[in-house]
Amino acid sequence: MGRRNKEKKTTTPKLEPMFETPFPHPQQLSDPFGDFYTESEQHKLRVIVDKAPGDLDWSDFRTVFQYGMPAGDFRECAFYLPWAFAHLHDLRDDHLEYLSDMIRWTSLHAEELANANRTSDRVREALQSCLERWTAAFEVFHFDRPACQEKGWGLQYQDFVSNSNVVCTLIDELCREKAFADVAVTFTESLASTRGAAIRSAWYLELVREFNFGSHHGARKKYRSVLTALRDEARWKHHAAVVLETLVPTCPSPTYWNDTLFFI
Repeated sequence: MGRRNKEKKTTTPKLEPMFETPFPHPQQLSDPFGDFYTESEQHKLRVIVDKAPGDLDWSDFRTVFQYGMPAGDFRECAFYLPWAFAHLHDLRDDHLEYLSDMIRWTSLHAEELANANRTSDRVREALQSCLERWTAAFEVFHFDRPACQEKGWGLQYQDFVSNSNVVCTLIDELCREKAFADVAVTFTESLASTRGAAIRSAWYLELVREFNFGSHHGARKKYRSVLTALRDEARWKHHAAVVLETLVPTCPSPTYWNDTLFFI
């Protein structure tokens, strides 16, 4: 009788907090604005409090930081920030579901965070770490016409840069909420100032494309004074020369760089 092969269940590693805060694990989420008034909604808050912080998921963070109806008061919600940032940093499932709400919450409470053992500095460092990690590699995924048809897209082709959506969304939110806009300024300026690093040049041009001509172009108009590094045409040409020599010849997409450099 042969041995039966058993599939091993993969378990998601527990979240490790990205930084420390002076806030204790709350005994409750007090629902300060009375938004969680049904028994099922109150039960949801109790479940979050009873969970080990390392086991929290995207829906828990969305509930805690939901814009206009946070689950707790400042101290209760602030306790969860280090784990929410760890979840975001690792790009775990459905991270975009709470990203905007969390950034708006941190901006709204920036002064209180600064007064709490300078927790705002830890938030700023976590934001910087997220952007650096997400842009450590540059991967383009190309969908030709048959692949687009298979997905139900009425397109001749489509290109995606891995992590571009979350990078652009975070920069957009940081600029919108202003309290931590300096993180977006520093990051875009560091990309623009880079010399001789092909991956960073590629990311600079991807952001130029998105914020000047792509889906985030509206943010560029609103935050003109913030994203100045993305409007420097001399830098566009420098970074274009870098990628033309290094990345373009080996890019798996036959269209991405043609389309991107067309605007520059």
